[in-house]
Amino acid sequence: MKKVKLLPFEIQMASDVANRRFIENIKMNRTFGAGYKGSNEKTLALGIMGCCGEIAYCKGQNVFFNGSYSDEHKQYKDTDIAGGIEIRTQQRKTTNKLIIRPNDKKAKYVLVIDEGNWEYTIQGFYPYIIDIDSKYLTNFGISSRPYCYGIPLQDLYPIEDI
Repeated sequence: MKKVKLLPFEIQMASDVANRRFIENIKMNRTFGAGYKGSNEKTLALGIMGCCGEIAYCKGQNVFFNGSYSDEHKQYKDTDIAGGIEIRTQQRKTTNKLIIRPNDKKAKYVLVIDEGNWEYTIQGFYPYIIDIDSKYLTNFGISSRPYCYGIPLQDLYPIEDI
């Protein structure tokens, strides 16, 4: 587990990238995934939080953040971070779990927790390059949501092993 604090210029970079991604999704007629029905404002705010998580990961691991988005109106095929790494960012809750969907690309999925005040914790990762045990399959008791894998924090691999 690693703690990272973002600086104002890093927050601005996250916001700029998230805004470009939001507009490109509009151009591609894409929505936020897995049946999400939030407002445009909430979608954009979650996009900024997610991008902050990507930057926090890169800062904490000392790797390059490329701020990728598609300006060619096509599907995103690359992972968030070079080397086959996908970042999942969530706000701190009592029971955070890394969410991986059965149809997600094969990659190493990293859980980054938004602690508030621009502080992030890189919790760990799970290698979805192997099959995931069905014991993690859940819809969190929400019948309208598709099933996904919800991997508890204690079952994540240490970030140092990525």
